[in-house]
Amino acid sequence: MRQLELPILLGYEPPTGPEELPSYAYLSGEAAEFLATLPIKAIATDMPSLGSFRRYGELMAKDPRPEYVVPEHMAFLTRQIPIIESLVGLEQVVGESRVVFAGFPLKVQGTGGGQMRAVAMVY
Repeated sequence: MRQLELPILLGYEPPTGPEELPSYAYLSGEAAEFLATLPIKAIATDMPSLGSFRRYGELMAKDPRPEYVVPEHMAFLTRQIPIIESLVGLEQVVGESRVVFAGFPLKVQGTGGGQMRAVAMVY
């Protein structure tokens, strides 16, 4: 198995004004491509997105194709691996050996993506 060197932003930096986007650790396209080749059923994170909100605008200005702007999403979605973002409370299940995750879809009009109620059951 090859080792990846992943350049990421460390830590979350909230926006300082209404026009600024947050900064946080994100997954590179290369790392996502590697992870998507593993036998996984889904990928979940507490990050607002697998990629960087700050970079999306810059990338879209150069080339609007999804494979260029959001390669970290495309790596999973082209393999039909669901992406679950913006989870909270993960520290409560870290280290638990028996956890069942369930995502219950919510019907929310006027939003993108699939909204859900995420539940982790520790037994």
